[in-house]
Amino acid sequence: MSHPVLTVPPGTPVEEIAHLMTERHIKRLPVVEDERLVGIVSRADVLRAAYERILSLHEDDARPRSDVEIVQALIETLRVEPWAEVAHIHPTCHDGILTLDGEAESEAERDAIEIAARGTPGVREVRNLLVIRPSIADEG
Repeated sequence: MSHPVLTVPPGTPVEEIAHLMTERHIKRLPVVEDERLVGIVSRADVLRAAYERILSLHEDDARPRSDVEIVQALIETLRVEPWAEVAHIHPTCHDGILTLDGEAESEAERDAIEIAARGTPGVREVRNLLVIRPSIADEG
């Protein structure tokens, strides 16, 4: 564990927690209230929350999607996520099979992008070929 320990208060937005985890390269954050530990947030918790949010955005949209629409929907979804380096992601789609090429800053970001892809309407399968390159966030 590093010192000083980075903590978050209860109710911290998931986006902020994801950003902190990505920027500081940490896997868990203690949740502290009145100098008392009340919980721990893990990367899995953040990924689950992102997946649930993505599903809720698309739950009323069950119509079939073209491959181009699938790619556009994924990019639009990722653009609003503070942890996603969209300029380094190059998705392609053929017959509902979405292939993720490009780079991610961390394994957590790579996994989160795949979760977002799986939650995109019309996707039948995801092939995650993203390479992890920690320095891409510094490139803007």
